[in-house]
Amino acid sequence: MTADQIELRSEEVQEILGTPPHWLVRWGTYFFFIISLIVSAVAFFMPYNETAQGNISVTSTDPPKRLIAENGGYISEILVLNEDTVRVGDPLLVFKCKANYEDALLLELLISNISNSDDSDLLNLVLPKNLLLGELQDDYYDFLRKQETFNYLFGGNLEKLNIVQLEKKIQTIQSSLQLEQRRKSKLAEQLDLAYTRQRQEEMNVENRLLDPEILSQTKEDILQLEREMQVIEGNIKDKQFEIETVRANISGVKTEATENLFSASSQMKDAFIKLRNSLKDWKKNYLVTAPIDGIVLYANEKIGEQQFVSREAELLMVVPLNKIETIGRMMVPVSKSAKIEEYQKVVVRLDGYPQYEYGIVEGEVMWKGIVPNNGEIPVEIRFPNGLITSINEEIEPKQAMSGSADIILAEKRLIQRIFETARNLSF
Repeated sequence: MTADQIELRSEEVQEILGTPPHWLVRWGTYFFFIISLIVSAVAFFMPYNETAQGNISVTSTDPPKRLIAENGGYISEILVLNEDTVRVGDPLLVFKCKANYEDALLLELLISNISNSDDSDLLNLVLPKNLLLGELQDDYYDFLRKQETFNYLFGGNLEKLNIVQLEKKIQTIQSSLQLEQRRKSKLAEQLDLAYTRQRQEEMNVENRLLDPEILSQTKEDILQLEREMQVIEGNIKDKQFEIETVRANISGVKTEATENLFSASSQMKDAFIKLRNSLKDWKKNYLVTAPIDGIVLYANEKIGEQQFVSREAELLMVVPLNKIETIGRMMVPVSKSAKIEEYQKVVVRLDGYPQYEYGIVEGEVMWKGIVPNNGEIPVEIRFPNGLITSINEEIEPKQAMSGSADIILAEKRLIQRIFETARNLSF
């Protein structure tokens, strides 16, 4: 029989070609069944939790306090050593200024419990007149002057004084004042020469033409002259204060005592308020104090006296003595917030700490807000074990750490999520 005589489209041939081998059907069924079992097992055991996701900000309830320079300037004194234990309010560092910081703190202590609305408290306030307060000196003497004026009026002493005697007293004080002013002029000339010499010596030291010890001695001489200038200026203020007090006495003799008393009281209170506010500003600009109890650390190992620091430069850090509690705050969409409950597990991944290297940090829901903001609800997270990761790495708490977080709303399997999705689609 030739090839042309074979009928390829006969029913017998078609039946043979269209029927798969029995072994293929049998093993194919087995293979499909096994694959289905494996997929079902994986879907059954694989977790596919329902979560609420969001960005998280992690902070400490009492984080270390970083102290910065409010204004640029030269550091005059560093009053603590690295790792010293300090108490809140302790002075740590002083910037170069005209005032003696100990005198300024003494003034603060003396006026701290005084009410500026009580005449008797202000009248009985005894302040030393020999304080070197530099930038505060004018406000300080102004208050003393107003206090003395009120004291004279309040005591009824003005009527007892003779105007002629008071005018002679003014002449005597003015003679003494002129003498102090001449001393100030001579000292100012000495300071100008000293400043000129200092600038020249600084150039010579930079060019290695002069021993730095000579420059240091010149700076000490200038510091001594500046202190003498402050003493003279204080004496001048004293004399001026005495003259104005006597003149106020003369005015008081000639005018109604009651009106003067009321005016003097108001001026004394205003002067005291101004002095108190000026002292606060001085502390802010020139004195660095401990904001909390803790251990002080130098922000820069090279920080030292007579060093210039720029504005907002970091100076010191105070680490609190108490245990630091770390809190996370996140915003969750309102649509996910209904299922959020206290103690639910939270998985946190912190920026800067890759998961493959550090692992994850586990926390729990501590609080959930009830008032939405821009479609989101605030949630606070606590970390009972601290910032210990899943691979036992400890992350040091820092201020304003950020990352992402997943709140576990319900622990489910992949197969549950598949059936839930199918059921929702069917409706």
